Amino acid sequence: MRSLKIIVNNIELDHVREDAQIHNENSSFSDAIKVQHTTRPIRIVENTAAITALGEFSIATAKKTKYFPCQIVIGATRYTGILTQLDKISGFRKCDLKFGSAINNIMDKKISSFFPAYSVINAEFPVAYNEEAVDEFGNQPDWVAQADFLAGKIFPEVMWQLPRMGYRYKFGSDLKPEDAHFGFRRYINGRGLDGLDVNSIISNASYFAMHNNNVLSPQVFFLAPLFYAFQSIGYKLQGNVVVSAFFKRLLLLSFNDNMVKISRKPPGVQLDISVTTWVRKTVYGFSNYPYQSYVKEVIFNPPNAGDYILRYDMNILFAGNNPLAYGIEIFQGGQLTAAQAGSMFPGRFEGKLYFTVEEGQENAPITFVYYNFNKIMPEAGYEIGWLEDLPEQDFYDMHPTVDFSRYIPDWTVIDFLNKIQKQFNLKIDFDDIEKTISLNFNVEDYLIGGKSVAIHKSLEIAEIKNVESESYVLKYENDIDKTSFISLKEGAVKEENTTEIETAFKFIPYGRLTCELSKETEDKAGVGLMIYDPINQPDISEHYNSKTLSIPGAGGIFETYHKRWLLFRLSSGNVVLKGPFSKTELHQVSKLMKVIIDNQKWLVKAIDYKENSNALFETELELESITF
Repeated sequence: MRSLKIIVNNIELDHVREDAQIHNENSSFSDAIKVQHTTRPIRIVENTAAITALGEFSIATAKKTKYFPCQIVIGATRYTGILTQLDKISGFRKCDLKFGSAINNIMDKKISSFFPAYSVINAEFPVAYNEEAVDEFGNQPDWVAQADFLAGKIFPEVMWQLPRMGYRYKFGSDLKPEDAHFGFRRYINGRGLDGLDVNSIISNASYFAMHNNNVLSPQVFFLAPLFYAFQSIGYKLQGNVVVSAFFKRLLLLSFNDNMVKISRKPPGVQLDISVTTWVRKTVYGFSNYPYQSYVKEVIFNPPNAGDYILRYDMNILFAGNNPLAYGIEIFQGGQLTAAQAGSMFPGRFEGKLYFTVEEGQENAPITFVYYNFNKIMPEAGYEIGWLEDLPEQDFYDMHPTVDFSRYIPDWTVIDFLNKIQKQFNLKIDFDDIEKTISLNFNVEDYLIGGKSVAIHKSLEIAEIKNVESESYVLKYENDIDKTSFISLKEGAVKEENTTEIETAFKFIPYGRLTCELSKETEDKAGVGLMIYDPINQPDISEHYNSKTLSIPGAGGIFETYHKRWLLFRLSSGNVVLKGPFSKTELHQVSKLMKVIIDNQKWLVKAIDYKENSNALFETELELESITF
């Protein structure tokens, strides 16, 4: 039985056994996960099977590179591949063989690319998120309902959450009443008795205020990006990490939000000239020349001292052959303060007039005058109105579409797997037959538990290796969060032979009720991790089942997931053993990666093997001993 089968057009090809050396690494001992793939030269035996599957190798086609889709079988695992026919040598066809797991197709893609966008209004074609807009979306009640729906749910029932997170000084520590976020209530995804807090504008002709009370920020569950990524190729997540109640509650922290800025001014008051009657009065037209015309007057009362604007946009009609004279005027206390005369011809008449109400003159009547010599009203649809000349204010609405690429780290699938493996000391295995990815803890499921293969044969000691490191440091990406150090030497400190395990994450501090964010926390290197609390509010919890996200301390990352493993690495013996194995023996070792030799347990770091002429496999096992 061959260690590697090459099948083209449903025909198994014979090849030189010695060309097919297989190398399997145990990802538990590596900084980088390696998914099965290879490109290697191989010699295909020139026989009837080769001619039937690949065709004749003729002089006419000798200079043409030919490619053949193929199936590769290693043990019980099947891969797709490409066999490239290069040349013909005595009795063989020289080829290149390239194959790998289907998982390789997604490993270099961003984890965010698999996460679907979400529309809170279930729009078939949702409006793309943008940081600014002209008008409010009006979907804040939908977000209130969405927050109520999500509350209390964890992965995998939902893939993201709206946890309440404290951030007292998100917009500064000394906000003035005129600041857009003066009303911010210190919580992201803040909640009140009626559920998720919403923002509001209160305005009329005499009052204008923005109440930006809340910031909406969806947070993605830790395992959700992997769920979507592997679902895209028909694989499922499994293992004790996936079913762990602790890991189901983990969230990836993002400081982005789903708010959209809308600049607004108070609406002012529209003036209606249609309800007043025409009266004949003296007006001051071109060059302030006084003459009699027909006027319509509207009285309005400015509520506050300050600068005001009168806006007008009219379409003036023509009446027969009569000359046309029209315009507008503003009177304060009987005095003409602003005026604009129209043309002698019909057409659009638009512009702004500015006037000031001094202190003490609030609510003093202002008279607006529209005059037209021929008593002609502007065409339907005209606008005339006044407003206080105030600066625009920013209202922050909740956008109805969530683009999750904004809330997920900019990592590829393989990046993410490597980072979470390092963070929690995981054993990550892929099964292309069952189409699964298994996430398990090295200590629980592998070092302490798990089955072993007893090897009852003599093996040659090919190499004895020194211990890789004499001490370890576990730290978050930044130099602010606390670290943990371990060594077998009493009183040892970090030195040249210390291995530093730096993870890509950071610790998020806990406040009185939930996490407490700050500018310092935001600026720290690393991606934040949080424990969701589905019962309270819902908030972020400091711990769950006595486990925390701090590196040091009881229940911390080091004590829970790393300490025993690192003690094993510090005290283990490292050897490479060689010997022949049967296919069955090799399959068992490759599957369990833990062996017993002369009553000593070893973990397998790597396996190299190739088939010999006796249908056995010349095998090298790189091992580390378990000494406790």
